[in-house]
Amino acid sequence: MRINVLQHTPNEGPGAIRSWAHLHKFELYVYHPSTFGYLPSASETDLLVLLGGPMSPNDNEPWIKQERVLIKELQAANKPIFGACFGAQQIAMANGATVKDAPYKEVGWAPVYLQSQRIPDLPAETTVLHWHQQMFDLPAGADLLFSSKLLKNQGFLLGDKIIGLQFHFEP
Repeated sequence: MRINVLQHTPNEGPGAIRSWAHLHKFELYVYHPSTFGYLPSASETDLLVLLGGPMSPNDNEPWIKQERVLIKELQAANKPIFGACFGAQQIAMANGATVKDAPYKEVGWAPVYLQSQRIPDLPAETTVLHWHQQMFDLPAGADLLFSSKLLKNQGFLLGDKIIGLQFHFEP
């Protein structure tokens, strides 16, 4: 399996995702679209991982819009996608949802609470890293996976192969 990771800032790499890929002997390639503007093609992607970053999906950079095109191409090909923070916001926006400033910035370690049983064996509560000032509305047809005390939409499942998390599991 070829995993293509879109890393949006130098200090937010694939972390545990790289370890998991190595453990399962998957190929992992890291792209830096905000620096180099280059994205993988849908045909060379078996799993797309979109990481976080300080930018907004509402910014007017060409690579941000190109990422959303890639997301839609992978969805049409029924390929799995995982997004964290900015990555989840990109998935949400590619599927017609709005991304806007949150009422307050969420920064630090705090719990999220499971809202759906669609993925078996997830804990009812888990402590995660929050580092965001924007939030997404749920895309049409998405199931809410996680909420926090400060922000309802912390994670979603879209279909059976797309997960977006506002928080970080990958450090």
